[in-house]
Amino acid sequence: MSSNGTRLLAAGIEVTLKDGVPRRLIIDMEALAVIEERIGSLSAYVEGLRRDVRGRMVSSVLAGLEAGLRHLRDPNGEPAFNRKRVAQLMEFDHLTDYVVALDKAWDEGVPMSEEASAEGKASSRARRSPGQSSTGERPSPTDGATASSGG
Repeated sequence: MSSNGTRLLAAGIEVTLKDGVPRRLIIDMEALAVIEERIGSLSAYVEGLRRDVRGRMVSSVLAGLEAGLRHLRDPNGEPAFNRKRVAQLMEFDHLTDYVVALDKAWDEGVPMSEEASAEGKASSRARRSPGQSSTGERPSPTDGATASSGG
């Protein structure tokens, strides 16, 4: 689990699920570990976000939301959002909004390596954002979408 000091570096990206409550998605080391546990690898997660619903998009979005909300705890100190609760609060019509929010949270929480920054083009290991292509452009499914799924 990452420390509160580390969490302060990433403010998180707001996402609103079916219950209408805006929450902060934070992609930190704990979140990355949850994503790997759920999907198998970070590259499989990224690939899932790039695909449509016939691929593994729903699984990747679910894993990303669960991981990004993991910093929120119940009164007993346990994660307030497990896989089942997140799935119940997701809305099919807002999958693209969730991908945008996850992409922005990734950009904020996973810094680009110095080498990739100097080259101007990230390698697959140093790629900053799951939504970026090798040319640095975002895929069209998320263009123009907003980070909040509430409206």
